[in-house]
Amino acid sequence: MRWNHLLAGLTLFGVGLFLAYLNSPLVVQCIKGAVQPAALLLGSLAGLSVLFRRTRLIKTNTVAAIVLLFVGSYGVYDEYLATKDFFLGAGPLALAGFGLVAIGHGLRRQALEQSE
Repeated sequence: MRWNHLLAGLTLFGVGLFLAYLNSPLVVQCIKGAVQPAALLLGSLAGLSVLFRRTRLIKTNTVAAIVLLFVGSYGVYDEYLATKDFFLGAGPLALAGFGLVAIGHGLRRQALEQSE
């Protein structure tokens, strides 16, 4: 049996819920601050696809990269606290999510082992 998946999943889920409750104002700001890092990430990906010639839409990706990198950079400058809160608030939610994934994986593995 795979009890380690269940125990690790329950632990991560519990810690994530506790930290989400403890830092609930930061979790609310998480949504507001998620736009800037997402824009920077997407702009970087669009720029890299142009740089390494991995796309046929070079002009479109160049314009998208410039716009997204500008919007993301200005957003980090203008909404620094919201972006900081995003990174502080996303941690507990990620822990809770990974805990649920580990629980599901452990339950599925147990079901497969019992059926054999």
